Amino acid sequence: MSKFDLETHLTKRLRSHSSGSRPPSSANVYIARMNVETQQHLEASVRSLVAAGRTSWSDLLIEIDDLLEGEGLDDAESTTWCKGFAQDEWRSRVEASAGWSRPTDVERLRQAFDRLVASSFVCGGVDGSAYTQNDLFDDLTERFMDGGSAAGVVHYLGCHGQDIERCLFGPGTLHLMHGSFTTEGGEPGASAAKAAVRVLQDVGLTANWTGDPSKRIELLNFTWNKEMPADGPS
Repeated sequence: MSKFDLETHLTKRLRSHSSGSRPPSSANVYIARMNVETQQHLEASVRSLVAAGRTSWSDLLIEIDDLLEGEGLDDAESTTWCKGFAQDEWRSRVEASAGWSRPTDVERLRQAFDRLVASSFVCGGVDGSAYTQNDLFDDLTERFMDGGSAAGVVHYLGCHGQDIERCLFGPGTLHLMHGSFTTEGGEPGASAAKAAVRVLQDVGLTANWTGDPSKRIELLNFTWNKEMPADGPS
């Protein structure tokens, strides 16, 4: 469907709504101030934020404000539409979770992280806001400095938002950053990877690592089905 055809289709849906038919969902509403590409970009961004399940509802609303501001859309119509779309996506995700096979891959990953934390690791990424490797390393280092070093922590393991996006809507490969803390900060290490892979496999995940310390661990055929935070829309 061309851009013109899509805009015409969505406009007709709005006219149908105004004449007394059932109101369209937020996903089918065309906002006059947005072009189709911008609206599709916003929908994709919000859908990914919701599906990751790492952002509370209150924090998601802040993220939406930032997304709209970045597009130069701070009007009430755009804000109302985008937050309504997020609400629909959130509720759809909650409904879908009832049909997930248990334990999910994310639940298995959390089990692995818990076991590793009980030994000599700090782990992160299932929760939190780290989006890049630098973000993740900063978070893990903060945990290490906040008491991990005194507890005998040596290694780190985790994933970040860019990794998670590859597995949101179907099986993909989730990459895990691994390494050991040093006096210089941190560096990838074989001992951390070997220990992590054993535990990841023990909980039922398909973990692959080449043996090269510079390469990240791969979790194959991983689907990011994560329960939504308790702080949802009212």
